[in-house]
Amino acid sequence: MTPTPRLAVYISGHGYGHLAQIAPVLEALHRTHPDLSLLIRTNINEKTIRCFLSAPFELVAGEVDIGVVQKNASEEDVPATIKAARDFFSGWEERITRETERLGKYRPNLILSDISPLAFPVAKKLGIPAIGLCSLDWHAIYSTYLPADDALLGLLANAHGQADVLLQPPLNMPMPSFPNIKRIAPISRHANHDRDEVRRHLELTEGERLGMIMFGGAGDPPFNIEALDNISGWRFCIPGDSDAELAAQIRQVSYRGAFSTVDYAAAANAVICKPSYNILAECWRYKIPVIYVPRPDFLEYPYLRNWLQKNAPAVELTVPDFRAGNWQQALDTAVQMPKRYPETNMDGDVRAAEIISHYLS
Repeated sequence: MTPTPRLAVYISGHGYGHLAQIAPVLEALHRTHPDLSLLIRTNINEKTIRCFLSAPFELVAGEVDIGVVQKNASEEDVPATIKAARDFFSGWEERITRETERLGKYRPNLILSDISPLAFPVAKKLGIPAIGLCSLDWHAIYSTYLPADDALLGLLANAHGQADVLLQPPLNMPMPSFPNIKRIAPISRHANHDRDEVRRHLELTEGERLGMIMFGGAGDPPFNIEALDNISGWRFCIPGDSDAELAAQIRQVSYRGAFSTVDYAAAANAVICKPSYNILAECWRYKIPVIYVPRPDFLEYPYLRNWLQKNAPAVELTVPDFRAGNWQQALDTAVQMPKRYPETNMDGDVRAAEIISHYLS
């Protein structure tokens, strides 16, 4: 009897973006390998993972990287990030040894990481392949915070050098610490409900436009909610599970509801967001205009902004206008823009699954 293939998946707990990016790949793998055993290593809780992933998995909870410490969804705390990273990566060799012992009990055939550096030296010690999947990495991000000769950057570069391959979708930033990069098509989640179903669920009237407010899993930055009631012709929805009182024009939608955030985004007339890979990939798939708030302190931002300005019906909203709720002009401009997204295959999840399957066999 052929043994059940086992895949260990390391997922950064920096927001929900890494989970949202890798989940479609794991779903594609499950469709072609229904017997595949998935072991997930992350500090994201199981309930949240199940909002993004229907394939069965076993969770081994724990922190696998630091990412970036954030003040809110659009502002980074650089000193806190540096301190947290130095704390996490101190005693690095001992951490690798402990992780190898922990993971070795599960006998994985392959490790997939988005984008924990810990995964790659652990795979090397176990004598199994390791694949990275992401549009950014922490070596590239920390390179803007630290001197080029900092030991932490050397440690991360060494870890990345032990990956067999990095699968890189578009909307990416340069990731020079990975020696072997394979480019793939965009990866994004798929809507499960069509636009008309979502509009009926939200009880939108004929002619009302829908704006989806999306700022990821790090908490929404402050803005004047009451001011949105003054925006003519628009209704809004925002992810969340709080009991906070919202303006009449805003509907809070749960991550854990029957309709997913991608269902709402795909049905929207515009998405209001900080630029991030997953939100933009979903808008690209469903051809949704973007209203974006600058995120100048994050290294990924200039690459995403440049892509938006060249390729998308997108309008930049200043931080003061965002916070004041002065969104009307940006929203109306975005939906009237003649610019269209470039045509491309949106099958990066399937292509990534094919490559991963090759390493599993």
